[in-house]
Amino acid sequence: MIVPTSSRLLRWAFIAASIVLVADVLVCLLSVHRFFQDIEFAERSDIFLDEVNHTLALIKDAETGQRGYLLTGDERFLEPYRAAMSGLDEQLAKLMQQTTGIFRNSRDQVARYEQLVRENLGSLASVIEARRQGHPPALDTLYQSKQLTDEVRAQASRLIATERAGLSARNEEALDNLHWTYGSFAGAAVLNLVLLAVLWWTVQCERSARTEAERANRLKDEFLATLSHELRTPIHAVLGWTAVLSNERFDDLQEIRRGLRVIEQNAEAQAQLVEELLDLSRIIAGRLHLECQPVDFAAVIQAAIATVQVTAEKKGVRLTAELPSTDGAVWGDPARLQQVVWNLLINAIKFTPAGGEVAVALRKADHLVELTVRDNGIGIRPEMLPHLFERFRQGDSSLTRRYGGLGIGLALVKSLVGMQGGSIQAYSRGEGHGATFTVRLPLADSATPSVPQFTPLWRGDPARTLSQQL
Repeated sequence: MIVPTSSRLLRWAFIAASIVLVADVLVCLLSVHRFFQDIEFAERSDIFLDEVNHTLALIKDAETGQRGYLLTGDERFLEPYRAAMSGLDEQLAKLMQQTTGIFRNSRDQVARYEQLVRENLGSLASVIEARRQGHPPALDTLYQSKQLTDEVRAQASRLIATERAGLSARNEEALDNLHWTYGSFAGAAVLNLVLLAVLWWTVQCERSARTEAERANRLKDEFLATLSHELRTPIHAVLGWTAVLSNERFDDLQEIRRGLRVIEQNAEAQAQLVEELLDLSRIIAGRLHLECQPVDFAAVIQAAIATVQVTAEKKGVRLTAELPSTDGAVWGDPARLQQVVWNLLINAIKFTPAGGEVAVALRKADHLVELTVRDNGIGIRPEMLPHLFERFRQGDSSLTRRYGGLGIGLALVKSLVGMQGGSIQAYSRGEGHGATFTVRLPLADSATPSVPQFTPLWRGDPARTLSQQL
């Protein structure tokens, strides 16, 4: 598993999350600012429209007062006119003030409106003044006054239409801004989720890497402790007997022979231990060479059984074999296949108590040959089955201390079987229910097997050195 540099990934994820957060804040502030601008625009636009309408209402009041005075000559009918005249100056000043800032109506348009209003008021005043002097207003004057009034109303309509168009455009812009804001928040939310997923994945990778590193360190420490013990035990035996045999006064021939036999057996045990470590190193480095050929697998199994028969008998374990003819050869390295079978048998004998049984069976299944090694020994806990073929692993470290070995035998078996195109599985119902190992190897293309001459992996007595195996 490739674990990323967690600190760097966390740093970049934090920077990205900070950028997204700042962007979210800026978008939020911009949206709030535009929202208040839109509210202000709408409020001032409403005020502007009210002022224009109010101006038109005052002009209408002035016209009403003028007509009443023209018809009656009574000054009392001019009260609406006078009130309108006094209010229009203030109203026009307000309109001119509101042409600055955010409004779309220019000062020129409002100034033109103001000019038309004042011209209209002047026309109304001239007609009233002629009536006071007892002269009826000329038709041209009345027509001109009406024309000015129409122009005032037309200009007011243009101002109102322009303002409403601007307000409508501003509303559409505000709606677009709202959609953009929603999209920005949605995108930011998705990006934040992605960043959270990255952070979670990084934390999980870091946690997994830490757990794996702690586990590897623990296994390394256990392996080194076991290795030192397994190497020290035969060395102590060799050194002890060497010291005894070097004594000139020691002349018991039978004891000398026994000592030499112990030295030879322990030397072979240590040589086998080193060879297994070298095999594992070659497999890991990809430098293990196999001399594959068609092999009579039954003969390989029989040769392996012969090397462990004495060990099984001395421990009181019954060893049975069912090896019918498979009518075909497997493709593999004869010596390595014998090493596979030998490891499985020694492993089964090691974990089977006296009075137990180890059964070996061979059968042909389609294009495969299947070897089964079954024992009724201590069994395997279910949670340990997935880790059984890992290097330096037995059921637990207490088994290594109790039964000896480095815990690399099954790892070698799995690697050797896999390199020869086969597979291996382990099954156990739990502690106290024994274990079953099944090896499947493909049949060779050639129908004529080549059976090599096998030599035992151990020249000494395996029963004496069982604690140094696996």
